[in-house]
Amino acid sequence: MVCAAWQAVQPRASTDAPPHEAAPGRLEDLTLRHLQWRLGRLRLELEEARLQGVAVRDGAGREWQLQAETLHLRGLRLWGELRARAAHAGGWRLDALEGLEGVLRVFVVDAAWIVDADITLPLQHGRLDFDRVAVEHVGPDSAMGISRGGVYLDAPHLGRRYLYVFTAGEVPGAEYGHRAHGGPTRRGALDLKALLEGLLDARRTGPLGRPAEPRLYAMLDRTRLAGELQCGDGVLAAPGLRVVMSGKPNGRNRVGLSAPAVGREMLLRLPALQLSETSLALAAGQASTGLACGSAEMAVQILRQGRGEAPSGLRLDLRVEQAVAHQLSLSLPLVRSARPGPAAKPVHARSG
Repeated sequence: MVCAAWQAVQPRASTDAPPHEAAPGRLEDLTLRHLQWRLGRLRLELEEARLQGVAVRDGAGREWQLQAETLHLRGLRLWGELRARAAHAGGWRLDALEGLEGVLRVFVVDAAWIVDADITLPLQHGRLDFDRVAVEHVGPDSAMGISRGGVYLDAPHLGRRYLYVFTAGEVPGAEYGHRAHGGPTRRGALDLKALLEGLLDARRTGPLGRPAEPRLYAMLDRTRLAGELQCGDGVLAAPGLRVVMSGKPNGRNRVGLSAPAVGREMLLRLPALQLSETSLALAAGQASTGLACGSAEMAVQILRQGRGEAPSGLRLDLRVEQAVAHQLSLSLPLVRSARPGPAAKPVHARSG
């Protein structure tokens, strides 16, 4: 459901225009409040939208066709749950991950294979290269890698121990480690774009694998994470929503990550979010614009049935306090008032 309170005179269709070519109206300033959309299991809410340089056309009595030069947003929130079984909805595209760069630091208290461990995970061009992963702890350090069997650790005096065992025949984005002919052992790599798109593919059935030991789920509650990543430029798309990230050369779309307990919740902060294009699918058509904002924050909560149990899904909560968009195009179903007047009128429109 979409609800909007109009704080300007609502334009009315011209009675002199031909039935398929209604006359446009013009407003210098239009304010909409308390907007809501449903995007599958996600909800998009907006406290206030102020539009400037607005042109409105009555599309043959069926919908408002609206264009605005500038759009000021306040109190944007995208939230909801993604369940493990329901996440495979199709329509996902994660091109911007190809340019992901940065470093993640993971600290595990009372790790399964050693007392404490400090793990450095460098990402370059959207890839995690296990040859560059450092696993530090008291005594000789360990090494991490990926094989057809799963993700493993080679710990001194303990040999190879698997953390995650693959049960699927193929793992999207995985380059398995191998011993090069006459050279050193390569520990493999993961392409994050291919991995996540593969996990969200509607054709996939069943999980990639399982933890080598059930107690590893409980270990996530003793795992801290911190880091900073630079997102690449390109498309990010989910069912009903498509954005194009831009501004990497200017340091836009940097993401700070922190989690005192990875198994429970993670916080992402974007001090300067920039999108050159944003498209939102509505029941009546399409809303599209570019977007830039001062900062954004997203909390990602891990959903589990009980302590130490496998994750059953994610709860997302993205908040943007203020943002500015340009060249907005929007269509909404038309609702006429039988008694027009100067007071603000509610406009209701269904979206899928």
